[in-house]
Amino acid sequence: PSHDRMLNWKSAMLCDDMGLGKTITALVAAKCYQSLYNGVEIIVICPVSLRKNWEIEAEKVGVSITTYSWGKFPDSVNGSYLLLVDEAHYAQSPSSQRTKKLTRLSKDAIACYLLTGTPMKNGKPINMYSLLNILGHPVAEDKKVYSIKYCNGHVKEYGRKRVWDESGASNLQELAKLTSDRILRRMKSEVLDLPPKLRIIQQIESDNKTKKLCNDEVNAVMDDFFSRAEKGEVSGEAQALVQLGAIRRINSKYKVEHTVEMVQELIEQKQQVVVFAEFKETVELISNQLTELKISTVVLTGETKDRQKVVDDFQSGKAKVFVGTIKAGGVGLTLTRASQVILVDRPWTPGDVEQAEDRCYRIGQTQSVFCYWLQWGEVDIGIDQLLQTKQANINIVLRGKTSSIKASNILDFAQQIVGAYKK
Repeated sequence: PSHDRMLNWKSAMLCDDMGLGKTITALVAAKCYQSLYNGVEIIVICPVSLRKNWEIEAEKVGVSITTYSWGKFPDSVNGSYLLLVDEAHYAQSPSSQRTKKLTRLSKDAIACYLLTGTPMKNGKPINMYSLLNILGHPVAEDKKVYSIKYCNGHVKEYGRKRVWDESGASNLQELAKLTSDRILRRMKSEVLDLPPKLRIIQQIESDNKTKKLCNDEVNAVMDDFFSRAEKGEVSGEAQALVQLGAIRRINSKYKVEHTVEMVQELIEQKQQVVVFAEFKETVELISNQLTELKISTVVLTGETKDRQKVVDDFQSGKAKVFVGTIKAGGVGLTLTRASQVILVDRPWTPGDVEQAEDRCYRIGQTQSVFCYWLQWGEVDIGIDQLLQTKQANINIVLRGKTSSIKASNILDFAQQIVGAYKK
């Protein structure tokens, strides 16, 4: 579908698949507004790492912009302005200060366009509420009504506490119909003749000795946790996610050997490889081992100063392997030199998974992209099942697909995993 209708609204959400040029689309629309409104200022809010990219693209389009990072955008702007908000899902929390600040800023804008490939990042309609509210969409006029109708909002008991649970999903086809006037969505399969992207689940087998070492580490962490919980030093409920993270961090380390072996095999096949992991320690272990094997490798974490050099070295072929954390490298990069992606771990949300995979699967890719999900034990399997359930919710709202879905809650899963270790 055409995006010409962007100019017909004061606000809209551009939710094209990653790699379809949301930046250029928004800048071209903004340029039209500048001609219509006699030089209205174009304000861009984006992650600090993408400010330079926005400035480069704006120069190509021939439009002047003022960029701000998510951490330092203004409370107000003098004069007339158009607001472009990149990675808009950063404002999904209704209670966060930046969401409240952005909501206020959007009210006085001539137009406001939110750019995100993941408007329902967790597969939960509540995560789209704030974005619809920022746009002034009628469906978001009353949060409680929205919560009850589309998030299966209800009171739930967690131990001795009674909390309002709005993490579910309900009436998704109705929500999709009501929001279709403001959500602009194109999929790669509709507009590009890209080769397919294939996901391959690889369950890692290991010897009993390795399994015992891993289990001993996990048990030591959990024993310490339960000991502190009995003393009242930590809350069992509040710390479930923290403990799940600790288990995942340990498991991730035990996937390093398999990852390095896979990379070696792919390199022998004359491939370049992108590797993503959730944890910085895992990234460092993988990169150190590859360096010892004299395989040219670039690394990107939150501590990397020159991101562009890392990308340039990989895209030029100078480095054969890119290894990065999903948080630091999963957005804003083009790594189309590779068609092999290894996800050592997966984040909680389908959008973050797709973002990471689509560093390679975007405009400029000429080969089929193979994405390997490494699974080590029940925790990885459970998380991947949660991701599939969340993606089903997203498909209904954004892609008009019908699916049989079940509620998914990462806290419930965390408590289930942690509870399994109780003696």
